[in-house]
Formats: sequence, structure tokens, C-alpha cells
Amino acid sequence: MDYYTAYKPIRNRLRKFKPASVLSRALEVLWQPADSEMAALQRAPWNVLLLVKWALLNEDTSDHRGPDMPMEVFDAIRQELWSFPDRVDMIRKGSMPVRLFMRRLLFQQIEFQRKVTPSFVRQPAILASLPPEHVLRSLFRTRSGMEPLDFLDLSLAAHGAILNGRAQMTRDWYKPLLPAYGPEKINAFLRCVSADYPELVAYVRGLKNANERNVSEHFHFTPLKRFPFLRTQGIYVCWHRMVFLRGMEEFAHLLMSEAGADYARRFGKVFERHIIAEIVKTGRNFYDEDALRQALGNDIEVPDALIPMGAFNLIVEAKAGLFDDSVMTIGDSEYFMQRTRPLAKAIRQGWSASVAARKGTAPADLRNAAEDYLFVVTNKPLNVGSGSDLRSLYPVGELEYPNEEAKALLPFERVYFVSVDEFERLIASAADASKLHEFLRETVRLDADPATGRWFFDDHLKTFAGLKESSFLDDTLDASNDRVERALSTAERAL
Repeated sequence: MDYYTAYKPIRNRLRKFKPASVLSRALEVLWQPADSEMAALQRAPWNVLLLVKWALLNEDTSDHRGPDMPMEVFDAIRQELWSFPDRVDMIRKGSMPVRLFMRRLLFQQIEFQRKVTPSFVRQPAILASLPPEHVLRSLFRTRSGMEPLDFLDLSLAAHGAILNGRAQMTRDWYKPLLPAYGPEKINAFLRCVSADYPELVAYVRGLKNANERNVSEHFHFTPLKRFPFLRTQGIYVCWHRMVFLRGMEEFAHLLMSEAGADYARRFGKVFERHIIAEIVKTGRNFYDEDALRQALGNDIEVPDALIPMGAFNLIVEAKAGLFDDSVMTIGDSEYFMQRTRPLAKAIRQGWSASVAARKGTAPADLRNAAEDYLFVVTNKPLNVGSGSDLRSLYPVGELEYPNEEAKALLPFERVYFVSVDEFERLIASAADASKLHEFLRETVRLDADPATGRWFFDDHLKTFAGLKESSFLDDTLDASNDRVERALSTAERAL
């Protein structure tokens, strides 16, 4: 059965009931107590949220007619959606690479299982480090109505509510912070992260390809992460704890990416500067893009940084882009290649610099290294894996070595695509070059065998005896905590 044919009976059942009642049933299910995280995951919250999306998209329904949906009907529809993989040609297992198949299949579960980290502070902190008149900081201020650090602090306060199990909150939650932040900032924050029912309908119906039903949407993370709270009669109801967490991690990017390609280009430069700043904190000598051009020649494709580590060189290339969920759920090799060209370009930049670094005019500390490793850092997890994995995802023959020298110095096996979160921890652990080299060699050895390979680079990092945490997130979070605590103390003294 094709996907649309399976979808139609569900659409027809949903349209018999008031859409608002579908949302009510969904929230009841999403916030039912569970004995464990695994038990909660087995309820497939992504299916529940997909039914919310379909209910909001259905223009043949009305909240002015029809009955409210009973829970037994909602459960029956959930069961019908749950059975899609058994009844529908969902994944075309025989026609796509195994890793592409698994990457698509696991994406939602991974997003609902990813651990809680301070990573939600990164984007606001990067924006706050820019001059007040910088285009991106100004864009954030214009679109959100507040400064990045104000958003961060108020977001931290919301984390306190949601992570403590509150399904909803009112504006009174922020009452103790009113003297310090003022009603304008608090109102702006709540307006940014919530949508009322009509706003939610307009948002969902305005999504790109909103009216196209195709298999990939079954694997998307819910677009409701853009508005993790449903605003109704002065109450802010959270869809799901993980929808809130993922939304807060990406909020600045989601908000400003609505400005289009111009934002992406500018953000790419800012993201590169952040990666370079993390390298600077190691205290190691390195060559940035300008220094590499000067040392290797202007005709060489160069990465953002090349770090001599004695026996090996560490090559770093930052790739920030508008990587939406559609990139995570592509099931066609050709289309995947088209959407991830920056990743293939990064490998070619690595090869170019690696070969050029062995020429007689290159600095000796680069020239004398026996092997290279390339880390391509993305602004969000793309779950691509190694260069070998990327090559297997592309059509045969589309990603090949330019020459034998590049193959010897920087084979696909020594290329890794990592999230900024993974890279920050890796580079913070680069003080001891020999320990890092031992870890990287063992990582490559394990990944060469499917029986011992790891799906995520983070799983390798957990085994690294020399692993250290980057100070960037912790320092930013501590500073935000201090500001919020001072605001609360001032409010208490005023009572």
C-alpha cells in the first residue's frame, strides 16, 4: 500500500471530530504518567504529534460543528498509524543503502532519547558575543523582542518548570522575575515560544509542502518544536518535554532561518568564528584559513583550521546550514547527495589541504605529520558518521579520491562528521596529542568492523579516558543561573 492510500482513512476519521478535541486527546496521551523513560517512548509520541499536525492541516473540519473525539477513537487511530510500517511501503528497504535506511528509521527515536544537556545556551550565547549592531544580533532582537541573554535567562526559568514535570504554566511563573526583566521581555519570550490555536493552524498550514503527504514526514521530528507551548486562556501547555528541549536548542536558528538564505550565509561565518574560538582555548598552535592560504598558496582549497599535533594533523571545517528535518529523513541516495553537497565539499577541502601540507614550501610542523584526520563540524547533529559512511550513502562513483596521495594521507575512514556539541568536547580534550592520537586510531579501528563500529561519534567519546568538557556551555549556563538567582533574591528582598 502506498503512503497516501494509508493516510486517507485516518484523515477521514479525523475530520469527523472537532480538531481542538484531537489536540486535547493528544496532550492527555503525551502527559500520561509512565513507569520509565522507555515506557514513555514505547507510546510513540512522534505518532501522537503527527496526528496533531494532520488534524490542524485538515481544512474540511470545524470546531463549530461535529462531536469531540472520544479517547477510544483517538487510541484506535493511533494504533492504525502505528501499523503503517507493516502495511505501507515506508522505507523501500531493498532500494536504499543500509545506513540511509537506519538513519531515517531511527531519527525520531534518537531525538526523543537524546540526553538533556546545556546545549540550549549555545545559540543565544554566540549571538550575545556579537556587537550590538551586528546584523544577526539585530535580527534576533527584531524578531524576538529581546536580547539573546534575556531570552536565555527566561528560557532557563522555563526549563525549571518543564524538567520538574510540569505540563503547563501560567504567566505567574515569571512573576518573581518581573522586577528584573520587566513585562515587555517576559511577554516577548512567551509570545515567541507559544502559539494559540488560530496561530498554530496558520503556522502548520504555512509549512513548506504542507499539503504533500509523503513517506518522509512519518520520520520527521514534529514541526511543533518551533512553538513548544500551546497558549490557551492564559495557560501555556507544553506539548512534550522533549519537544520543548529540542525547540529550545534550535530556537534562535529556527526563528532567524525564517529570514532565508541571507541569514544562513551570515550565521555560517559566526559559527566558524565560534569553532575557531574553541580551538584557540586549547592553547595549541594552529593555522586558520588565512594562514593556510599564505602558507600553501591561494589556489588551494583550504579548511577553516589545520592543527599540527606532532605525528598527525587535525583538520577542522565548520559547516553551518539550514539543515531541516527533511535532510534527516531522505530515503534516496541521489537526493541525499544534492542536499549534503557542503559535506562532500568539506572532504575535498581536507584532501586539498592535506596534500598541499606535504609540499616543500609548507610549514615543517604540518609537513612532518604521517597522517591526517578531518572533522567536519555541523551546527546540529546530522547522524552521518564517517567519510566512509557518507560515501556509502551517495550513488556509486560520486565521491572518490582525487589521487593516491590524498587516499594515503586522509582516507575516508579518518573523516568524521560531528555536531558542534561533540566537537567542543573533542577539542577541549586535545591537550595531550599522544592520548588523542591513540583514541582516534582506536575509533577508526572499531568503525572498520560493523560488529564493533559505533553509530554516533559521541559513543566513541564516552570511552575516551582523556575526555574533558568544554567550558563554553558550563560557563554560559553558570552566568545565566547567577543572573536569574540575583533577580530572584532582589525580588524576595523587595517583599
